[in-house]
Formats: sequence, C-alpha cells, structure tokens
Amino acid sequence: MSVVAIASPRIWSRIVVTNDTNDECIQEMLLRSQQAPLVVKVHAKINTPTTLRSVQAVLAEIHRICSMDLMLFGISLFSLTQSIECNLDALLLREFSMSDGPNTSRLSRETTPLLTGTIHLERQVLSGYNIEQFTFLASYNFPEHCVHRD
Repeated sequence: MSVVAIASPRIWSRIVVTNDTNDECIQEMLLRSQQAPLVVKVHAKINTPTTLRSVQAVLAEIHRICSMDLMLFGISLFSLTQSIECNLDALLLREFSMSDGPNTSRLSRETTPLLTGTIHLERQVLSGYNIEQFTFLASYNFPEHCVHRD
C-alpha cells in the first residue's frame, strides 16, 4: 500500500523552497511529480548556488504550477526569470502571491515580465509591489477581487 502512495505523482506535487532546501531534493520531487500540477511556495534568500538552482528548477516548471507563493530576498524576480531558458506559459496558474522579503531593496522591483500565455488567475496578492511592475505578456484578466497591498 505505501509503495503505491510513494509512486503517486500527486504526493510529490507540493514543493517548498527555503534557504535550507537541497536542490537535489527539489529535482527529485519535480521528477517524481511527473506532469502533475504543482503547488509551489518559495520563501528564500537567494544567496547560495543551491538555493538559486532550486528556485530556477521550480520556475522552469511554471507551465505546471497552479499555485505560487513567492517571497524572495537578495534577487529580483526579473533577474530570476531572465536566467531561465524556458517557456514561461503559465496556463494552469490560478493563485499567485508575491511579497517582499525583509530589507528588499526598492531597486530590485523593476518591471517583471513573468508570465506568458493565457492566464486565468482566480486569486492574486501582491504585497509591497505595484501591479504596474508586472508585465503579463499574454491575454490576462485581473480577478474581480484582486488584492493589492503596498
């Protein structure tokens, strides 16, 4: 019975990246999750190659992410997306939350071309960012109950 559960892709589809996350663990979870939709939480200071590789590996799978909660320290989202050579179509994304990490520099908040494709967010929370900073390179409709916190 436990072999069946461990082999199920859905059991590997919730991915959390912190400063203590091992990038090999993230790679293994992405592999075992196969093509299952992902729920991703990244609360990390991008100050080590291991953390950077973990975040890049997860963002490279944006086409599978249905919920994403980001709190980044030490690097801008723009810099991260520029370092990933992949299609940024976020077709499954329904929930997107992004907030400043403590002591985040205002200079790291440039316009962020993050998502492409047809986007149908049901919930979006931006804390410490202006909505104008995000360039959605796609047909995009803001949800009626869009939450923006400055």
